[in-house]
Amino acid sequence: MPSGTLMTVSSELRTYDDYPTSSIDPEAPTESATVVGDVLVEFNRDGAVLREVRLLDVLDPFRTASSPTVGGAFGNQCRLLRRA
Repeated sequence: MPSGTLMTVSSELRTYDDYPTSSIDPEAPTESATVVGDVLVEFNRDGAVLREVRLLDVLDPFRTASSPTVGGAFGNQCRLLRRA
């Protein structure tokens, strides 16, 4: 990164109740499910974590292919967002 910090992609597991059992059938039943989410981690050269962005906090984990509009969000495409 221009500031000399480093960024990596990690992951986390979260359990959600009433999660869709199908990504294409909106009428499918729901059940408890564990979802894997990306976590963007910025740290300095000493290894101290400066900030984390948990994508499950930013994106709707219940959005599936049966949602009206579907896009993709992939943590391997990091873009520098300047802080105000």
